[in-house]
Amino acid sequence: MRVVNDSTSNHSNLQSVMEDIMNPEQRDAFQLHWSQTTSGDVSAIGEQSAMSAMAEVLQRPVRVITALETSYVDVLFLPSQPLSTTVPVVPVVIGAYGKDHYVRIDYVIPEVPSQAATSCGVELHANSPKSGTAEEGEGFIWEKTDGGHSLQFKTTINSLTEKTCLPNKTDSRWATLTTVAFTDCTVDLRGTEDVPTLEVLAQNMHQDLITLENVLTLIPQRSRVSKIYLAGNKLRQIPDGLGLLPNLTCLSAPKNKLKKIPAGIPDLGYLTVVDFNRNHLTKFPEVLQHLPLLKKVFLCCNRIKSVPTGLLPKMKNLTVLAMDKNHLKGVPQDIVKCSNLVELHIKGNPLSSMPRMVFSMPSLRLLGVDRKVWEGFRKHNDDTRYRASFDVCFDKCEHMGYDGKQQDTTEATGTTIQKAEDKLKSQLGEEHLPKQGFPSEEEYEQKQGCPSEQDQEDLPISPSAEMSLTTHVSSMDDYNSTYRRSIEDPGEFWREISEEFHWETGPKGKFVEHNFDPNVGDVFVRWMPGATTNITYNLLEKNIREKCLGSSTALQWQGDDDVETREVTYDHLKTLVCRAANMLKAKGIRRGDRVMIYMPQTIEQVVAMLACARVGAVHCVVYGGATAEYLADRVKDSKCTAIITADFAGKDGGRQPVKTEVDRALKLCGREHFVRFCVVVRRVGVGDQDTWPKATGSQESSVPWCDGRDYWWQEEMERVDDECEPEWMDAEDPLLILYTSGSTGSPKGVIHTVGGYMMYAATTFKYVFDCGNVTNKVHFCTADLGWVTGQSYVVYGPLLNGVTTVLLEGDPLKANRIVSMVRRYSVTSLYTTPTAIRHMKATSGSEANYKLDTLRVVGTVGEPIATSTWRWYRSTIGGDHCSVVDTYWQTETGGHVMTPLPGATPMKPGSATLPFFGVEPAVLTDDGTEMVGPCEGHLVFKSPWPGMMRGINGKPEKFTSYFQQFPGYYYTGDRCRRDGDGYYRILGRREDRVSIPGAMGQVFNQLDVEATLLQHPDVEDVAVVTTDPTDDTGECHSGGYDNWYIFVTLRQTACLHAQTIFTNLREMLATSLHVFTPPSHIHCASELPRTWSDKVLRRLLRKVVLNDLDLGDFHVVANLKSLPKLFRQCRDMQTSCQPIDMFTKPRTMPS
Repeated sequence: MRVVNDSTSNHSNLQSVMEDIMNPEQRDAFQLHWSQTTSGDVSAIGEQSAMSAMAEVLQRPVRVITALETSYVDVLFLPSQPLSTTVPVVPVVIGAYGKDHYVRIDYVIPEVPSQAATSCGVELHANSPKSGTAEEGEGFIWEKTDGGHSLQFKTTINSLTEKTCLPNKTDSRWATLTTVAFTDCTVDLRGTEDVPTLEVLAQNMHQDLITLENVLTLIPQRSRVSKIYLAGNKLRQIPDGLGLLPNLTCLSAPKNKLKKIPAGIPDLGYLTVVDFNRNHLTKFPEVLQHLPLLKKVFLCCNRIKSVPTGLLPKMKNLTVLAMDKNHLKGVPQDIVKCSNLVELHIKGNPLSSMPRMVFSMPSLRLLGVDRKVWEGFRKHNDDTRYRASFDVCFDKCEHMGYDGKQQDTTEATGTTIQKAEDKLKSQLGEEHLPKQGFPSEEEYEQKQGCPSEQDQEDLPISPSAEMSLTTHVSSMDDYNSTYRRSIEDPGEFWREISEEFHWETGPKGKFVEHNFDPNVGDVFVRWMPGATTNITYNLLEKNIREKCLGSSTALQWQGDDDVETREVTYDHLKTLVCRAANMLKAKGIRRGDRVMIYMPQTIEQVVAMLACARVGAVHCVVYGGATAEYLADRVKDSKCTAIITADFAGKDGGRQPVKTEVDRALKLCGREHFVRFCVVVRRVGVGDQDTWPKATGSQESSVPWCDGRDYWWQEEMERVDDECEPEWMDAEDPLLILYTSGSTGSPKGVIHTVGGYMMYAATTFKYVFDCGNVTNKVHFCTADLGWVTGQSYVVYGPLLNGVTTVLLEGDPLKANRIVSMVRRYSVTSLYTTPTAIRHMKATSGSEANYKLDTLRVVGTVGEPIATSTWRWYRSTIGGDHCSVVDTYWQTETGGHVMTPLPGATPMKPGSATLPFFGVEPAVLTDDGTEMVGPCEGHLVFKSPWPGMMRGINGKPEKFTSYFQQFPGYYYTGDRCRRDGDGYYRILGRREDRVSIPGAMGQVFNQLDVEATLLQHPDVEDVAVVTTDPTDDTGECHSGGYDNWYIFVTLRQTACLHAQTIFTNLREMLATSLHVFTPPSHIHCASELPRTWSDKVLRRLLRKVVLNDLDLGDFHVVANLKSLPKLFRQCRDMQTSCQPIDMFTKPRTMPS
């Protein structure tokens, strides 16, 4: 609709209208016609004779709408000749007078008589022998509606054909038909008389909507329809038959699954608006250039990577182009030739830079772009060439709330910017979604004055602008949109993700099935059943053939002595994996067999894992430094048929026997194992291991040997070919067994499957360790491959993404090795534990300045990290420019379930922030009630994700136990706190819960106390436990704070001043937390008991306090020697007449 608004004078207003919409002959005819009925000059707009003359000349109705104080008067001037119904004309507003009334040239179709309507309604079915003979009850039902009548069929919309029985053609209800309903779809005529809208709404439609032609022939008013609304119907194509809508000017089809636009769209020659927001388009629809009247194009939230050069200039009437949240890297240079383009929206795209050509577009009035892109450009381009003559919009603009059912198709009079509020709730209930905007530190201080220390901790820290420009998820709007989609339709979301991988065959049946309620039936989770793939094909052949990464480095390895190094390319890795796979097949390993891998962190360890996956065997990796007893338990539980190990491991410059421990473990198993053979990797005496020299004999003097069972790895590898076809595995076939760390009791063998684990490990790595447009991405994770962190984010995650991954043998904490590794290999993403970070902090000195410029992302995993440690990590290791990803997940989850995303998520120290895509958390009370808003309670998940475990090896009841306490939910066993921004802070295990009262009714848990004490410069480690642990229901019967203890590890240089330090710690708790209930004891421990994966064993610390020697599975303790010393120390204190109590109650309660 064209608007002419000139209120200077009625005369000039009408004259300008005439010049705009009439050709010279029409203007002369208008003057003549008007002069025959009156005299004088052209009279005012709205005057009857002038309007009648205009209607006669243009052969179009002229409508005058006058605004009164409380109502409107609508007068229609019709030409004397009958109206033509063949040539549609878009309504044109031609004037305004004092904002009281306006006039518009309209196109009105005469009302169709009943007989004509009837004829029109059954025209398609005239040749049908059954047409017009059916009555009500024979497959259809007439119903009276507010606006007319509804015709309801008892079939699907695709079943409507020429042979379908219809009501009698003489039925008068045909003339007022507005709704045609089917069992799976409804076609409804709505809207105003001026802009009638046809809405198509699907309801559980199992087939794609093919055509609307047969339906449209039933609606007599179809020739008046100017807009059709096809939103939210999961359409994969635009249905045929739209040519029956001659006046169609707006095609709105958002929220579907369209991957392309049909070539027949140009037949709809009067289209002025197309809306394909929120679809699956990967290419700009080039057919749009053939729509001569097209003015507005909405393509937001698709996957379009580029706009073809030369296309936009052909769209000469284009005024609005909205392409927010696509994959655009830039805008074509020839967009400057779009002389009528008024609005351009490109927010939420990974733009490599600001498109400079927009400054050469005089018609541009509004540019929608990300704030960081704009500010980054302005920072470096502050000359007169780039002075904007247009408005810049950083927030949601009008088109982002575009709704084909409500938005008018009138043109904007000048620049129209509507700043939409951030949505707090979506259709599925977004009350738990985080707020979309966060203040900067300056804005926060201006608003709040001088923030408190707690406010400073909770103040979000925005990621760097440079990071946001190139990451996959570049803003919180982008995150919220993607997360919302992953929760609303997880099957479709992960189906799209699955297209990035190779599948030999597709899934059969439902894409995802699950049951989380043991009361309903067996608990199960299934993703993509029936689909077949091989994970090694996706990380080897796919990277080599499709990404041309054959010569790129896959693995960088450094030995314990920091001298021996090896580098393996993807081509070389494929050769090694195929040889090892052939070796296993030659030894009789087949699909489904279990293989134990127990060896130091070497190239061969990775090759052994991938070789098992290549042939379909299930690998079970055990930490190479574990004891024989620890290994024996897992050999028996896994029922493995083979063991791959090494003769020795490097340790502290020397060597540690490994094969000896294997023999001891097998001896401990007795007859309870199924091991048929053992392959030993030679480490001692081998220089360049790529040459793999033969052993001099069947055994060496220092290596125990069993002929007929033990074989040298190097010798067996030389006997086989270097080509091995992958075994195609079902997506739900087991890939690996991982034993939990044992921090909460007996270890469990968690089973992960091929398809789901592959998708989830690769996807979480892609987004969480997203370093942007860095050319050579190098990832360094300090975890051992015996833990899920090592397998997901040392091996599978990086290699599936074609990234170089760094392996380190030995202790990463000695001699500041982490920092030296980052420098040596130009690491771009670092992933380590809070313990390692605290150790680096304790040994770095106050003036440490590492200048690790290559780092882009630094991560932490394993346990909650203290705020002070987090800040040191970001400032000293991350250089204040890195994104810190404080990740939360478990062995059972297979990958990250809560984590910040670099470039998008504002970070909070010590907070795991927000859930990953497809993960739906909830917080429950002890009785299972789900809480909303800020709260503290049990952390659960409401729905499955692909990477979650499928069972516990040999213990189905253990798997069910994860869902029994809160039926319908997966219970993590952890407690959490959710703040007002929707951010989650993990508080630790349920059984480690300690509630410590403070002043003013506050209650603190053990993490609050530990975080406070860790701020002391001489405190290296701390753990708080209670002798009143919670039971299985999560309730603490003794209050939880009557007897609580603090274990503190001090810096080596500070041990002589322990008493002074304890006094300082008392003051810190009294002043910072106002804790007035003193602990029973403070213990100065040289080291705390930890698992092999570096987690503090608080359950053992409780046993130390209680002098309980029943330790359960104590083989999970990595530093077992720490326990006897702690027992002796605590026993001495508890039997002493003067117990050590370094805390006293404050003399006065704090105000």
